[in-house]
Amino acid sequence: MYLRQLVGLQFFFAFFLFGGNSQSCWADSVFAAGERFSEEIVLKDLPISTAISFASPTRAYLAIKIGQILTVDEGVVMKTPFIDLSDIINKHTDRGLLGLAVDPDFPERPYLYISYVYDPPGFSRDSSDPRVIRVARLTADANADFKTAVPNSLKVLVGANGIPAHIAPPVPEGDDNVPERASCMTGLTMDGEPIQDCIGCDALSHTAGTLVFGRSRELFISIGDGADYNGPTRVGLRTQNLDSLSGRVLRINPDTGEGIAGNPWYNAAVPSSNRSRTWSYGFRNPFRITLNPLDDEPFVGDVGTSYYEEINTGKGRNFGWPCYEGGFLERSQQEGEATASIEQVGYRRYDRTVDFCNAMYANGQGYVKKPLFNYRHPYDETGKDLGASITGLSFYSGETYPSRYRGALFFADYAQRWIRYITFDSVGRPVPHDFATEVGTGLGAVELLQGPDENIYGVYIDLETRTSQVRRFLPVNGGNLPPTIRASVEPKVGEPPLAVTGFSSASFDPNGSPLEFKWDLDDGRILNTADVAFTYEIPGLYSVKLTVTERTPEQLSSSETFLIRVGEIQAEANIVQPKSGEFFEIGQPVKLEAADATGRYSDVQFDWNILQVHNEHLHLVSEIPGRTGSFYPTEHTDNTSYRVCLRMRVSEGNEDNECVDLKAKSAEYLLQSKPSGAVISYIDEESERETPYAIHPIVGSQQTLKAQPTYNGRSFLGWSDGTLSLSRRFVAEAGKHSLAAVYRNLRPRALFKKLGANARKRVIRLDAASSLDPEGADLSYRWLFSDGTRLKGRSIKKRFKSSGRYSVTLTVRDPLGATNRRRKTIVVRNRSIRITNRHFDR
Repeated sequence: MYLRQLVGLQFFFAFFLFGGNSQSCWADSVFAAGERFSEEIVLKDLPISTAISFASPTRAYLAIKIGQILTVDEGVVMKTPFIDLSDIINKHTDRGLLGLAVDPDFPERPYLYISYVYDPPGFSRDSSDPRVIRVARLTADANADFKTAVPNSLKVLVGANGIPAHIAPPVPEGDDNVPERASCMTGLTMDGEPIQDCIGCDALSHTAGTLVFGRSRELFISIGDGADYNGPTRVGLRTQNLDSLSGRVLRINPDTGEGIAGNPWYNAAVPSSNRSRTWSYGFRNPFRITLNPLDDEPFVGDVGTSYYEEINTGKGRNFGWPCYEGGFLERSQQEGEATASIEQVGYRRYDRTVDFCNAMYANGQGYVKKPLFNYRHPYDETGKDLGASITGLSFYSGETYPSRYRGALFFADYAQRWIRYITFDSVGRPVPHDFATEVGTGLGAVELLQGPDENIYGVYIDLETRTSQVRRFLPVNGGNLPPTIRASVEPKVGEPPLAVTGFSSASFDPNGSPLEFKWDLDDGRILNTADVAFTYEIPGLYSVKLTVTERTPEQLSSSETFLIRVGEIQAEANIVQPKSGEFFEIGQPVKLEAADATGRYSDVQFDWNILQVHNEHLHLVSEIPGRTGSFYPTEHTDNTSYRVCLRMRVSEGNEDNECVDLKAKSAEYLLQSKPSGAVISYIDEESERETPYAIHPIVGSQQTLKAQPTYNGRSFLGWSDGTLSLSRRFVAEAGKHSLAAVYRNLRPRALFKKLGANARKRVIRLDAASSLDPEGADLSYRWLFSDGTRLKGRSIKKRFKSSGRYSVTLTVRDPLGATNRRRKTIVVRNRSIRITNRHFDR
């Protein structure tokens, strides 16, 4: 009941994690013009966190990607985890422990709910092979002040049937994957039917998402499509099957895991069926959702491919993925309410999905629901996608912020490093506004939510440093706020005499008050300027505390502590292999080798952090312990590179990081057509353009091109290398290459038949409507009779002067001049007129 008792207590909760004075530290958002807010880091230097959930004004729980839940009590992160499930959670790339919610009646109902990618016993830990998703409940131990979980209390609510027998095997190298393998489908292929209570996760992203409670304790859950993000696949079609659990939002009873009466496809006879649990479907990666506080309607942030990011809402609606995405009818429109559901470029062309999508398109626009709001990906001047990823979503329903924010929908983009918000006009149309943009760091928001103090909170991650933060946004609306500290101290490790410099002149007071500075050097010395320099002569661990106080009657202050280790040599990591700027190929291993650049330590811990750079944002691929190792690069579109980071740790607080960037070894394929100008689809990049144009796939990657069956009145004959099928699959080879789709105007086919005759008047009616042009062009028709009569038109009427045998020749011509003829004999009698079977083509 705690969260329901918080309304109106915003002043009490203004510093609810800190017992009074705020412990601000450097935050790096720049607010848009007119946005009067202060940003505060309330938790920092965390392991990679994916979600936070509040249990009370002073208690919160953090979901850690590797599979731990941490308890936060009175602003302090407990050293003992609430629970450690890392032995059953797959954390490869975008997998892991991703969703967390506290029961709204906590602690009377002492439950935490989680969603994660499951590694069953006996399976390789953190493998990239197919896995399954589960949603489970944990019980907090009252005897431990709810800081840890009751042992063995995990209860699976959704996905209990995600057992080893229902997990698809990996696809061997060179296998055509026909029929496509798929977890949670009978026969483990897409030719099967969905298995009940089983959530497939066949790829490294689009997995588990958000858990959020409605006002009546119903639990909403978002689940990705579990399909490969590298290009179209039949596995993505699971989202369109109502008997699947992929690519949808669920609403369940948190006690039983069953669907709830009132769900669109609820069946009281089978409440645990996949359909009974489904609220809406047709999503790609609905990583974050939020509920409208007015009616508990879910608003869904669906992460897109290379074109659109979407916000969707609608009970019982199909949002169209993978056959639809976005969008806007006008290419110049960048954001706003969608004007149409747009056919998805890759899936509408891919051989294995084109028929399915065409059947959807035949139903018209009303078959799917267009996004409430969407925005396009940014592109640079060369046409390269710079990336976008909607990863946070939260309504504001409090009273702490000014009234114009009441009912606003905040949303974050991890790739573009910003937060924006939407207000709604008098007829419900979304109106976007800028809010805050991150500058100077690699941190991006992966969750937004309104806290119990009625402020918006964000969970931020930095994959390069493997750290995360929790921030909150405080309004500057007349109330006095404590100073914001922006400070740094360098160096933090070294041998005596150690000269240290501290900077804090970038600190400020949100209300504009002048500031006082106090540096406590932990050795009896106090310094009172913003920027300071000092030296330690004696070895030891020093806790340097900076306090910044406003010069007002209230004298609100903020503080931050820095640990200085005197008597140690600063760790210095050295990456021996690979070298920065080296090139990688798909399928070829990258070797790792580390060294201690100081040469002074015998007991050093090395850890590698393998980051995939996709467009302008990062994916954590794997963490590899040890001085040496290796990894195999994979492709995530042509615009993929790698950042390899090494962490060398000597002791707590004495560590160093070094990173090198690896470039993709790209090939060049000039795509042409004969004649020039035909559209060729680059399936794996989900794009299509008119020829000629060049593509640059990574060497070793498998790609697919698809030509159109006709172009400019001509039919596709094949590719210039002899391949005859419209789809051209290839493994990219180094160097420059050229491929052309060859078109030729094929001859039409001349056909005609008798429509009717009047023997008494010697009149016959002939029709050539069955004549065919291979390219579908309009034909012209000319008729020549052996008595010299010449007629034009598709249907004609001919009168003969006398009985006898007559020949008739039909010539059809297409717009490009290709012709064909058909000749038949007409026998005219007093009582009949007939056409003989004697005919020929010429």
